[in-house]
Amino acid sequence: MEIFKLSNYIINNGLLSHKNTKYPVILYHGTNRCFTKHDTQRFRSELNEFYQGDWICYSPSEDVAWDYSKAARNQNIDTDQFFKELKQILIKPDTKRVGQATYDVAKAVYTYGFEKGWEVAEKNINKYYAKSEVPMREYFKELSKFEKIKNFDINDLCDILEYVEGSKSTTEPDLSEQVHLMLNARILALPHHASEYMKDLGFKDSIPEARIIASHFKCSSILETSDREEAKNAQEKYDLVIYSGEGTVSGEPEFLFASPKQVLMKYHVVERKVMKPSEDDVMAYKIEKECLTIKQILNKKELDVLTLC
Repeated sequence: MEIFKLSNYIINNGLLSHKNTKYPVILYHGTNRCFTKHDTQRFRSELNEFYQGDWICYSPSEDVAWDYSKAARNQNIDTDQFFKELKQILIKPDTKRVGQATYDVAKAVYTYGFEKGWEVAEKNINKYYAKSEVPMREYFKELSKFEKIKNFDINDLCDILEYVEGSKSTTEPDLSEQVHLMLNARILALPHHASEYMKDLGFKDSIPEARIIASHFKCSSILETSDREEAKNAQEKYDLVIYSGEGTVSGEPEFLFASPKQVLMKYHVVERKVMKPSEDDVMAYKIEKECLTIKQILNKKELDVLTLC
């Protein structure tokens, strides 16, 4: 067993661990998205250039992670999850044509804005209702019935599109405005009525909800630094940077990981309530012949051993 010593941490069997206990470290990531794997394609590189660059960021502090989960740049709806769920909601065997047409309207309004979006959507609607004498009239006739059955309003759907990340149906803050909001801890909150309407329609995973994700980590080379530029340029040599310099929140260090493959997610906490996994979902790690599971961490109060202070 090879152990690489750092100031407060060691790499034990490939896992970031506490120096004294050799137990794997648990760190926290704040978000309002529901996901099971980090995606580097979602990095906001232009904004990250003002900080430590493109890393997957975790904190030893739950409170700091909660602050990140409610940060200004997180207060919108995930695009991929939204349209995945919208398709499932709209396109059913008995509503395939009107559902597909309405889905196309949503995609077009999202992509081109309200007026241009409807112009683009009309071309698709004309194809779906090509046998009708007046395709748009036939579409709105079917849509009216669909709205009554599903308690659905296409105008409300178009309003929701304003809060989907990257939507052209609204004006998003530019880069300088995003930085200003972050530095001043201002929040562009998603309106309550928007999330409630999404729930009524049947949306689940795409509804923004503040949460923190607790994880263990694989790593092989670690840099500890307070120099922002050194941290920003460290990925060629290091897969973890522990950064403690300018811009950290509440004086807590940032743990910056290079790859999603390093992150071993353990559980999500929503509204500070632990979502306990089922027996089938419990993952375990064997460290020196000792098995530590999520259930043990929760029920036997071993969290104080595994969580950084």
